[in-house]
Amino acid sequence: MTPWISTLFIDEEYRGNRLTGLLIENVKNYAKKLSYKKLYLSINHIQLYENFGFKEIGLDIDKWGHLTKIYEINTG
Repeated sequence: MTPWISTLFIDEEYRGNRLTGLLIENVKNYAKKLSYKKLYLSINHIQLYENFGFKEIGLDIDKWGHLTKIYEINTG
């Protein structure tokens, strides 16, 4: 399961400008150029990444012992 998107943060001052979607699209395009067919992420934000096409594929425990969801998306 690689590559992973890690720690996407939009400063409060810039939220609401659709930057998350732009960043995700850029990462998808870059991963596709590198011949990756899927991207993965692990997060607890419900409905944020689903809105960008990510699908939940499982659950995991993060390094702090909290339950987290694993998502994937196709790059192309």
